[in-house]
Amino acid sequence: MYIRIQDNQIRFRVSQDEAKSLIDGYLCSDSIKLNDKFLLTYQIKSTSNESYLQYNEDSHQIILSVNKTEIIEEISARPSKQGIKINSNSEVPAAFLEIDLKKVRK
Repeated sequence: MYIRIQDNQIRFRVSQDEAKSLIDGYLCSDSIKLNDKFLLTYQIKSTSNESYLQYNEDSHQIILSVNKTEIIEEISARPSKQGIKINSNSEVPAAFLEIDLKKVRK
């Protein structure tokens, strides 16, 4: 899984295998240590409800919950370059889930 933050957007990119794992109910998670006291964790999970982006300030987690049906549709229709756009309001950056056809998770 990769994450890119730019121009008030957060783009999560997963491999096809990771997308299939999300459909199966698994969580994709990674983190980056920014200094000795700050670890930023970001994760993606599937949901049967509406997709949303959340930031947990206490645990320094960026959590992307994506509707499972949207992931299935994105995979079956050859993933788009834009990816799945997560509805967001002006208080939260726009978020996208991109499924990479070329990357194979090792």
